[in-house]
Amino acid sequence: MEAKEEIYQYIRKNIKEDGVTAQSIAEIFGIKRNVASHYLNLLEKEGKLQKGTNRPVHFSIPTDTEKKAEECNNMIDERPAAQKEVSVFSKFIGYNGSMEQVIEKCKAAVNYPVNGLTMIICGASGVGKSYLASLIHQYAVESGAVEKNAPFVVLNCADYANNSELLSSVLFGHVKGAFTGANEEKQGLLAEADGGYLFLDEVHNLSAENQEKLFLFIDSQKYRMLGDSKNWQTAKVRLLFATTEDIHSTLLATFRRRIPFEIRIPDFLERSYGERFLLVSSFFQNEAEILKKNICVDSEYFRRMLNLHEEGNIGAVKSKIKVLCAQAYSQQREEELRITTPGKESSDSFHFYWNRPEKKKWMSSYQIFSNITGCFVPGMNYSKIEEVLDLFLQTITRRLEENKKENNFCEIPPFRHYEEKCRNSINKILKSYGYRLNELEIDEFYKMVIAVLFDETFFGAAFKISGYEKKKYRKYEVMISRILDAVLEDYNDNVREFLQTILTVWLSDKVKVKSKINALILMHGEHSASSMASLANEMIGDYVYEAFDMPIQVHTEDLIVKVNDYVRDIETNEGLVLLVDMGSLERMYDKISCNVDGDLVIVNNVSTAFALELGFSLFDKADIYRITQMDMSQFNMKMQYYKGLSQKPNIIVSCISGEGIAVEIKEILSRYVNTDEIDILTMDYSELKKQLNRGSAEDFHNTIVVFTTTPLSSTVVPVMNVEDLVNGFTNPSFPEFMLNKENVREFTNDIIKLFTLKGVASRLRFLNPEVVMQEVDQVIRGYENYYHVQLPNFLRINLFLHTSTMIERVLVKEESGKIDSIDTEGINEESRKFIEVSKDIFKSIMMKYKIEISDAEYLLLYQILQSVIQK
Repeated sequence: MEAKEEIYQYIRKNIKEDGVTAQSIAEIFGIKRNVASHYLNLLEKEGKLQKGTNRPVHFSIPTDTEKKAEECNNMIDERPAAQKEVSVFSKFIGYNGSMEQVIEKCKAAVNYPVNGLTMIICGASGVGKSYLASLIHQYAVESGAVEKNAPFVVLNCADYANNSELLSSVLFGHVKGAFTGANEEKQGLLAEADGGYLFLDEVHNLSAENQEKLFLFIDSQKYRMLGDSKNWQTAKVRLLFATTEDIHSTLLATFRRRIPFEIRIPDFLERSYGERFLLVSSFFQNEAEILKKNICVDSEYFRRMLNLHEEGNIGAVKSKIKVLCAQAYSQQREEELRITTPGKESSDSFHFYWNRPEKKKWMSSYQIFSNITGCFVPGMNYSKIEEVLDLFLQTITRRLEENKKENNFCEIPPFRHYEEKCRNSINKILKSYGYRLNELEIDEFYKMVIAVLFDETFFGAAFKISGYEKKKYRKYEVMISRILDAVLEDYNDNVREFLQTILTVWLSDKVKVKSKINALILMHGEHSASSMASLANEMIGDYVYEAFDMPIQVHTEDLIVKVNDYVRDIETNEGLVLLVDMGSLERMYDKISCNVDGDLVIVNNVSTAFALELGFSLFDKADIYRITQMDMSQFNMKMQYYKGLSQKPNIIVSCISGEGIAVEIKEILSRYVNTDEIDILTMDYSELKKQLNRGSAEDFHNTIVVFTTTPLSSTVVPVMNVEDLVNGFTNPSFPEFMLNKENVREFTNDIIKLFTLKGVASRLRFLNPEVVMQEVDQVIRGYENYYHVQLPNFLRINLFLHTSTMIERVLVKEESGKIDSIDTEGINEESRKFIEVSKDIFKSIMMKYKIEISDAEYLLLYQILQSVIQK
């Protein structure tokens, strides 16, 4: 389904009379606002939506359209059987998943006027090519494309691979005397299939001569019997081919050209988890019906079937299951056959059941989650995922409510299995981190797991998570990873990675990690560190500590390697605390501190009492300085402390309004600064102010400059106010090794655009502010290049704000009060020249947005720039 149609269906099913805006659709589907606006306007032109007159514009379903749709739905059951939707392809598992496009091609080939279109089905042995061919024939019969008694004739060309003449006889028939032994005339399969379908399997075994005869038949529906060079025979036959080979290397180009539709069926292990589950389930259910026995399979064996790698693909899985059931039937006399992993007899391991009396209605329930993960699109980061999680959960809830009409969701065995796993595992694991989820939250977690597992259309999404986000969400990711280890057992495909990502974001909203400084307990012994960290976290009620359990014989050097690997994955701007039971603090300190951005504290002879006292301090957001002032005498411990924000030259960025802006400034700086040589650190504003007020130059002995968005004074380190920089009240001064003069201007320009973007975003209603900013930047550069000037910062900001809103205003045909005061009659030579230059500068923007900018608008820009360009 194309994006436009998906949006329409979503609006029709979920949105009432209030309608939707382009912004709301952009957020729901994870697309840009202008793209959403484009789709909505197309739907409005098609008559599917109506557009409101208020701002922002709302789109809704026309009343008469919705009424007609309801009438149509009510009439479905009253239509004659011939007019009802044909659903024969629903027997093919994956018909609305990985096989959806294949099925659409099959339908198109069947429904093509007169005699349909020829198709070739490609795929490895055992993927279901013959079965699909039989469904195509059934579809043609049920849709009326062929007569009800239309034949379906099958020939495996491999049976005649070494005798092309005999194959020719079988296909086209032969006359008496055509070859030795041809004592009478005999019709071929083309004649037998007249009015129906001829399915040629392993078609790559056709000789070149027989391929030529067949493409002649495709062109004309005529053929000659073997041994007859005069008389033409005719037949109305639809051809289906199948092959396991590459058709480009095995079939003539002239033959391939006669086959409009080439489709491929994926291998068993290329199918989604949901599709593989349905395939395996259907095979066990078939055996239950054949053997007239209930069948129970333990989870481990079931997973083996889901991940079975056999040359015969789906056919091999089916055969394997048949053998397992046959053996169980032979060896067991109970009403219920049990299939277990060898050596595993516990009844607790049985999780999957198939009942013989009738095909369970709940088998179809696995498909209620089809396409449910479509709200997650490639390229999403954690913040974008967070925006669509509510929609995802709402969709799950709605589908489950709809399914309740036919089935008790909670009683479906595999779903029940995962529900039990979640309820038995989640809080046991979270307890060791100091947290607990309530029943409703566990239910949400469980439903998201099964929705992803049983979305047969799911094949993963390439999320784009930055290194900064990975560090920020790391502790949530660790907790989710442990939970999934318990819930999913040994599933290791892209489903796991997808769940890991979305559930990490989900958990970050359910539990809040309060301690900002990472702390690590390292102890020798199988569970020593884990036990201490778990106890401390549980008592503190926060994920304060992580633990490394070290073998007794491990050397300090091995421990250092392990810690440094850990340090690379965490944020250490706030500092790092290591609690160890033994080892040389000095040796550890020297090898670890160089990889830590903030302060490093290492404490020896760790005890549970000290871990708790320190943990409560970290929970209360104590900084490293406060930790170093703790009274150590009562614990008989030794501490080593590295004072200083970073081992390397560094720049500190701090924003009083929150971490977001500071991170964005850091990202801009990283484009111009060699981050291998210079650290760029973000700090909480109040913490930075506190450290500066202490006046300790040692803390900032490697700091080059501090960037803040709020005035801040210091005698120990240079401070640069970003607002002064944006407003043009100061110019940045950096050491040459850090930024050269050319880069200083580019950096300043990027900072201006960053802050201007916030202003632009608040003013624009339709256009994407980030895109417009780039376009306005080119406009400003155009004026600077033409007039050989460098616009001062305050003027650049003015232009960013004015020009971006002007483009949108012209686009939506809104009037501006300032335009009325512009005298377009009194244009002099200089201002006329400015208009001509401006038209050239704005040419690409006018073409893109299909707008015309008036002379009055250009003259308004001229007034803004006049004082600079006339110098």
